[in-house]
Amino acid sequence: MGCLSQSGGCTFSALINQVVGLLGTLVPILLTLAMIVFFWGLVRYIYAAGNEKQVLNGRELITWGLAAIFVMSCIWGILALFKADIFGNLQ
Repeated sequence: MGCLSQSGGCTFSALINQVVGLLGTLVPILLTLAMIVFFWGLVRYIYAAGNEKQVLNGRELITWGLAAIFVMSCIWGILALFKADIFGNLQ
């Protein structure tokens, strides 16, 4: 587990690097979930052609899916920038 499992001697850089690594693992998973929500909303929107309530529900899922995709992509980019500029590595 690295820095989080040590009882002492953990540097700030090592701690931040580990947190960024953890977030770097979670972001693609959350991005995948956002894409599933988007496509699920798209399917509901297409199949609810005559039902106005279902069309609005599908449109809402599409909107939330797109918003989540945008936010997760931004977080992914910010993490990469943070890691590259502050710690000097992209891995």
